[in-house]
Amino acid sequence: MMDYVMTNATGDVVVKDGVADLRGLKFNMLGGTFTVTGSYSTKDIKHPKYDFGLKIEGASIKQAANTSSIVQTYAPIAGLVNGNFSTDFKLSGELLQTMMPNLTTVDGSGLIKIVEAALTGSKLVSGITSLTSLENTDKVTLKDVLMSASIKNGRLGVKPFDVKFGDYKTSVAGSTGLDGSLDYTLKMDVPAGKLGTQYNAFIAQYTGGKSDPNANIPVTIGLGGFYNSPAPKILMADQKEQAKEAVTAAAKEEGQKALEKAVKGTDAEKIVSDILGGGKSQDSTKVADTTRTEADVQKQLEDEARKKIQNLLKKKKE
Repeated sequence: MMDYVMTNATGDVVVKDGVADLRGLKFNMLGGTFTVTGSYSTKDIKHPKYDFGLKIEGASIKQAANTSSIVQTYAPIAGLVNGNFSTDFKLSGELLQTMMPNLTTVDGSGLIKIVEAALTGSKLVSGITSLTSLENTDKVTLKDVLMSASIKNGRLGVKPFDVKFGDYKTSVAGSTGLDGSLDYTLKMDVPAGKLGTQYNAFIAQYTGGKSDPNANIPVTIGLGGFYNSPAPKILMADQKEQAKEAVTAAAKEEGQKALEKAVKGTDAEKIVSDILGGGKSQDSTKVADTTRTEADVQKQLEDEARKKIQNLLKKKKE
């Protein structure tokens, strides 16, 4: 059994027919403020049950990991996090004869808020850094995070929330099991030149071996294995469409730059600028009919641009 130090406790505990009702029980613990409502029933003495609503404000993440078996089991990484958290969480299950939670029966859900926190010295982080060859990612920061979490069937699951691996914004979602198993997906945007050989080899399939090292590439990383032996890997199947889209966007941008450079200083420069959206119509008498559709206006612009380029080409041939 773990020891808990509570101070400034107020509220009511009403015991009747083998059930203890907690009504507005408030106290200070772990550096924060707790409010607990709910019940503890011993009607089935071999399987006593609890059903609590927890509201916690400003408690230490690290202290919670050191004193709560539920946090230690489902979120062991919390022991390496410096910062405070708040939560509004529903929690139910059975207690063992030692008055500790039977972790296989834990069921719960709620929101966890972290105003600011940092994680360093984790195998999870170092594994991802090694995989991507990203620099300055040995520190993960959380700021104004609102995390939706649930515990069911022996797993703690979290819906997508944002953190920063060094300078890179990363969306995290997945679950941790009672046995310490991990099943997470991390999505981040990273400059191609910052990635490791495994990912760049994958990108080369869609670029002919060429890519802009400064172009942001969406990276999807799967984090499996176990807490003490994490196994990060790039999810190639998920990356395929993302890589194609990123390469296509980069190609369009480079094509536009090349076209503008090729016609710079010529009569075609203004025409190309108009086509790319860089110019404005000089004829103020041509006012668009408000009854025409956007598609009609776009078609007219394209036709006019095509005629101008054709006329320019004819003049050059003459």
